[in-house]
Amino acid sequence: MKKIILAIIILMALPVYAESPYPLAVSSGEISGAAPFYSIGERAGVAVTATGDDIWRGTATTIPIPDQTNGEQMAVVSTSASDAAAGTGVRSIHITYLDTDWNERTEIVFLNGTSAVDTVATGIKFVNHIHTATIGSGGVSAGVIKIYKKGDANTVYNMIDTGGNMSLTVSRMIPAGKTFYLTQWQCSSTAGKPIFVRFRSTDFGGVLHGHGGTIPVFIFKDSATVQDSTYVNRFDFPIKIPSKSIIKITAWATQANGNVAASFDGVMLGN
Repeated sequence: MKKIILAIIILMALPVYAESPYPLAVSSGEISGAAPFYSIGERAGVAVTATGDDIWRGTATTIPIPDQTNGEQMAVVSTSASDAAAGTGVRSIHITYLDTDWNERTEIVFLNGTSAVDTVATGIKFVNHIHTATIGSGGVSAGVIKIYKKGDANTVYNMIDTGGNMSLTVSRMIPAGKTFYLTQWQCSSTAGKPIFVRFRSTDFGGVLHGHGGTIPVFIFKDSATVQDSTYVNRFDFPIKIPSKSIIKITAWATQANGNVAASFDGVMLGN
């Protein structure tokens, strides 16, 4: 067992490329307790703000965070009547979320167009991802589909944009009992605007910052400057990010209306 653990540590310390055996073994499920973990996101029309513009398709420049004490019940709604259980657009969505104990759970919600549908789960602490589960003849969402705090439609946690089938929100939260090792992240921009793009998480050296309060502390892990260009960083030594930490990528612009795409990937280890 010690030799196996040592071999894994050595492999993880190497640059992680597609031909490396460790990522392939993780993706194929050959290593118990290890799984790929990644996210992609887009931001159109980046604003000039002191707090930065989080990479997602929602309206808010800063993605809100659900109640971390008790969690919340949420609701799902579309701006189009065609996104419904018998509609031509998205009929149901698959929600991946963290529960009151920060364990990863899933739920499928059947949409009812412009009428909100509540989640069965009442203790959601973070929405990691949403995507289409079933679809009508249109093949994509007819409207903007939002998952938000029940009773407060302006507090949107994640969304699928018109013409899409999944959320394009980089932000993720690491489940309880898991540790994430960031191996690579990348970003690109268009529209001729210089933009600082920073990878952030709510820990420093593996210690959580600001958890239990209303405003977690996001610490920079890496930074890039892009202008009609692409930045890619493959870490020789993967960055360790602990359970319950929130990850996101945020853009700071000196000129408004640039467009940014960003993503990250790595491996999640734990029971």
